[in-house]
Amino acid sequence: MNQIFIKIKKILKIISAIVGGIFLLSIIVGIISMNTPKAKAKKEQAKIIKLEQEEAKIKLEEERKREEELAKAELLKQEEAKKIEKERIPAMSAWNGVAYAISDYLKKNANDPKSIEYIDVYKMQELDNGLFAQQVKFRAKNGFGGMIIEEYIFVILGSSNSSRVVSVGSREEFNQMLKKEGIKAIKYHDAY
Repeated sequence: MNQIFIKIKKILKIISAIVGGIFLLSIIVGIISMNTPKAKAKKEQAKIIKLEQEEAKIKLEEERKREEELAKAELLKQEEAKKIEKERIPAMSAWNGVAYAISDYLKKNANDPKSIEYIDVYKMQELDNGLFAQQVKFRAKNGFGGMIIEEYIFVILGSSNSSRVVSVGSREEFNQMLKKEGIKAIKYHDAY
């Protein structure tokens, strides 16, 4: 029985040596095959693809940043244009939309400035001659103390807070002036 174990041991050693040799041979073949021109070409191609992907990712990021910067620049440009536009037109109350020039005019010319109540205030019209006009309907006390309702179109000269009323009249008078002078309304403005 001892001899059987010895023979089995020898056979196992031989099998173990064969398996080890096959394993070592497969490693050698793998290393050799990695260094073949095809394997090298595959490695190079993989590197190139990886580099191309990284470059594409960088380009996309740069393009996104450029677009973001352009959007910010456009927003700043729009805000600046809005600011310039706001400074160009007569200032209006954000509360009721009446141009401050009109409020000042009515306070100076009304019998009782404290009695003025605005009923309807229309958008500011920009005229093609550089003037502005705004129609306002208001209630105020007359010289006898009674409340009356008036509606006028006020023509305004100037911009922002340095504007003043240069003409006051009814809708008919305003339309006659526009027709006579060949003036047209080119734009309407809301209170800012």
